[in-house]
Amino acid sequence: MNDGPLIVTTLLGGKTTGPLATTGGHITVATRTTDVLVVLDGPEAVTCALVQHAVTRSLVPAISVRFRLAHAYQLGAFRFQSASWDLAETVMDVQNELAQTGGRSLCKLSLQLVRFTARGAMLRTCGSVRGGTRRAYLPE
Repeated sequence: MNDGPLIVTTLLGGKTTGPLATTGGHITVATRTTDVLVVLDGPEAVTCALVQHAVTRSLVPAISVRFRLAHAYQLGAFRFQSASWDLAETVMDVQNELAQTGGRSLCKLSLQLVRFTARGAMLRTCGSVRGGTRRAYLPE
């Protein structure tokens, strides 16, 4: 049995309701936290590329952060993904700081709730799922 979801929900203040949703080889766990201590293994743990958006055909950032939970290191690697331009602007600085440490670094991964109005005047919420919950992706 995989105790990972229980450990993650306990650590991040979340809970699982009903069967766990499995997508793309990952288990999704809803949490209610915005900050978590993580361990990054050098500058290659943070990557950024420009990719073409499937709908708009415009270029958007594809940022990936591979990390381990500092308080549950034994669970293995997790991945946070984002298309945030603000985050993309900081990736090189983060990579440079990680390179200066010469190895693993203890960091705080933070999510910020952002609300904005799109061109169609519809209110959008980024970084939030179902009333402020966040999602952690746990390898199976």
